[in-house]
Amino acid sequence: MATRMTRAERSEQTRAELVAAARTVFLRRGFHGASLDEISAEAGYTTGAVYSRFGGKDDLFLAVMDEHLERRTALYAEAAQTGEDFESAHRAVMRAAAEAGREEPGWTPLLMEFWTHAARRDELREAVAERNRRNLDASAGLQETIAERHGMTLLRPPHEMQRAATAMARGLSLERQIAPDAELEALFEDCVIALLRAFTERRSTP
Repeated sequence: MATRMTRAERSEQTRAELVAAARTVFLRRGFHGASLDEISAEAGYTTGAVYSRFGGKDDLFLAVMDEHLERRTALYAEAAQTGEDFESAHRAVMRAAAEAGREEPGWTPLLMEFWTHAARRDELREAVAERNRRNLDASAGLQETIAERHGMTLLRPPHEMQRAATAMARGLSLERQIAPDAELEALFEDCVIALLRAFTERRSTP
């Protein structure tokens, strides 16, 4: 016998379906081109279902960002487990990131569009900055985990190193939009490995 969902469970399912539909429409139309009418129709709900769970399009996009960050954080942590040493673990993470980028080539341009929009609104800018800090914390934490696992010492704070790597990743992702045939993924991987080699050393054994 099928178990009936509780009201809270149905509400959470509706919310998840709206976030998934919003991601699809935002990637298809861009942030400014997407409408709540189209998003709600994509999910099979009325616009009222959106407003009963989100403050508007900005709030809905923030929920899409949250889901994206959670999914990518799990993906990279899993990829790091496959590396046999410090360098190969980082290469595995970068290749997972590159594969995810190939599957969703419009994500970085969409994110930059929203960031530009948020930059002119103090409260929204802080909401985006908080998520960026959270992403940086997770990535820096993974970097520390990889270093500890493979006996390496980071010579620069992991947040600084990760900020540099993330900036390169976003820049190359934007470059890919106008130069799709360039060997950008290999370039990104080599640049990050060069950064790691410059700012890490093997931990001395007692």
